[in-house]
Amino acid sequence: MRKIIICFMMLGAFIFTSCKDDLNPYGQGKEKYVLNCIIRADTNYQVLTLTKNYTITNLNPYSNTDDPAIQGALIRVWEGNDTVAIFKDTTITRDASSSYKTPFTIYHTRGFQPLSNSSIKIEAILPNGKKLSSSSTAPQYPSFSILGQGGVGDSAVPPPNSYVTFKWGTVAYPKGTVYLPRISVIYKKLENGVYTRKFKYIPVDYFTYAGTEYPEYPTLSNKPWLFIDTSVVNRSMREISAGDGNKSNYVIYGILIEVLSLDDNLTAYYNSTVKGKDPYSINLYETDYTNIDGGYGVFGIQIFSEAMINISYNYVTSFGYRHAYRTR
Repeated sequence: MRKIIICFMMLGAFIFTSCKDDLNPYGQGKEKYVLNCIIRADTNYQVLTLTKNYTITNLNPYSNTDDPAIQGALIRVWEGNDTVAIFKDTTITRDASSSYKTPFTIYHTRGFQPLSNSSIKIEAILPNGKKLSSSSTAPQYPSFSILGQGGVGDSAVPPPNSYVTFKWGTVAYPKGTVYLPRISVIYKKLENGVYTRKFKYIPVDYFTYAGTEYPEYPTLSNKPWLFIDTSVVNRSMREISAGDGNKSNYVIYGILIEVLSLDDNLTAYYNSTVKGKDPYSINLYETDYTNIDGGYGVFGIQIFSEAMINISYNYVTSFGYRHAYRTR
């Protein structure tokens, strides 16, 4: 009987030890590399980050103090087959509150600014020989205008028809560049003897929720134009001085059109990660999006552009405001 008990004890110890070895909550770690780079076609200074995953020995991911950045990689970016630029690594001092105790590592290059519709390719050769790469096409540079009943002009606010058409292109592509526009009135207000510059953002419409009215602002679209009802523009102009009877304290300079153009890569990234498409659903898991061959991360191209549109003198003074460029 004693021998049987001892055998069971030895078997139990063996099973317990085996289970203990198998129940590893961290699993087998596999090194992965992450390249993130958004090329800005509105500047010649470009920046990217190159990092790797890391393993921790507890359940707190912020306990790691080793910077996962990779140094010494060979990173090149091409425009077509002729232009090439090399990214160099550098370090930036971190804030004292950072969990990492070493400087922040980035790669940067100067003098590289892609042209419209040009083909861009990026490649990173890591010190261990691993290669990461991606490619894209630069968006089209916007060409701004306002379309009124009499045609295209730069002083068609307000137009003679019932809506204003802000344009920065002529063709909408089913796939490719998308745009995020923002329209605002630039004005100055006299406060305590000093003129302060301000912005009044113009929505595309208003909606009512739970008895309260809210403005609805432009969202991403592949259409290089934006229709706004003239009544919405009129309302925005009135709201500039809401509650203030002294309208002459306001000087109107014009309407500013700002457009962020995103390539197909950034459009796909946005569509895969955007929140709030359906207010009745909740995402339990983050989308692990990547367009980097051989690794993870996001590579894309964007352009930020802006233009100033004049507002007619009679339209500005009809609200009691002063026009910045005309006086009587």
